[in-house]
Amino acid sequence: MDLWWVRGPINFYDAARAVAMRCEPGVGGRILEVYGGADGAALELARIIIWDPGRTLAWQSSRDPVVTHVRFLPIAGGTRVTVEAQWAEATRTMTAPPSRASRRPGSAAG
Repeated sequence: MDLWWVRGPINFYDAARAVAMRCEPGVGGRILEVYGGADGAALELARIIIWDPGRTLAWQSSRDPVVTHVRFLPIAGGTRVTVEAQWAEATRTMTAPPSRASRRPGSAAG
């Protein structure tokens, strides 16, 4: 994960201290923002919920109510990678921003 994670303040919770991103393999593994130092400090960003190498990876965020699914599909000349993030099922009662459809003039919601 650390090989392709884009460095910068928008992609880290603490960009000034972050030295790496780490993914612990397998269901239950953690996705970590790793900080330099002898204490091995890290921030847990997510827990792996689906681990099927070469096919599917999914994690539940530890920071917000989002589940992210990454799917890998072999195609001619390479691999198609699809990333989908969605509100976690257990948090459907949370207030989310209105969808575009509900903001259209004349729509039932508004």
